[in-house]
Amino acid sequence: MAGIKSGINGQINNNIVTDGLVLSYDAAYKKSYPRSGTTTFNLASGSLDATIDGAIWYGTNPTSSFNFDGIDDKIIIAPSTFTTFDEASISMWVKVLSDAGGYKGFFSARNAENGNDYSTGINIDMMSYNSGNWQHLNVEGAGRIGYQVDQMTTSVDFGVWAHLGVTISTSVIEVYINGQQQNSRSRSTTAMGLQYLSIGARYYNGAYRGYLNADISGIQLYNRVLSNTEITQNYQAQKERFGL
Repeated sequence: MAGIKSGINGQINNNIVTDGLVLSYDAAYKKSYPRSGTTTFNLASGSLDATIDGAIWYGTNPTSSFNFDGIDDKIIIAPSTFTTFDEASISMWVKVLSDAGGYKGFFSARNAENGNDYSTGINIDMMSYNSGNWQHLNVEGAGRIGYQVDQMTTSVDFGVWAHLGVTISTSVIEVYINGQQQNSRSRSTTAMGLQYLSIGARYYNGAYRGYLNADISGIQLYNRVLSNTEITQNYQAQKERFGL
């Protein structure tokens, strides 16, 4: 782990972007997950620690991660102290392990305990195309304009780590894979509700759904739009850790 720098809250974070960072969970660092229990601690300022529901920690540093079985595993941050965000960015490292159907959630947020993520907050999910790799991504939520699943121009083999970045401005949603910009889509200026958040699953029609079969680590949420350069910085900062 040579060259890794000390960063927020004393964590080793490989020089990730910290401006606007409101949530940061990383399975590799004991400050975030002490190797036991059902809480992963927020490394950004403030509290907002998350509850681990079914997902398990495993691996050896620096690639330690949370494993989601695609059946009923999730990590929940609820209720948060957020009301709404006009803009946001999500950055995470993911290793998708299988397809197993559509609408599998990487990240989900909504404005009420029983609200739909796709109408009140934000959902980032993988679509099913019966292939040996992950090649389709859907990003929807408050202010969405239509339904879209073709936001990836890059495909990623199952069982391979990749960095996923999503930026959401008041007019456009942009997706990045390993620092490379993919497709974009329009959205309106409607603010996103983030009172209830989940990782590894979605929430709509009154229940958690769309459980993802994947390993996830290095999860960050920002209250602003990261630039192309900043998304690339987060990727470059930790790519060696994940074998890229």
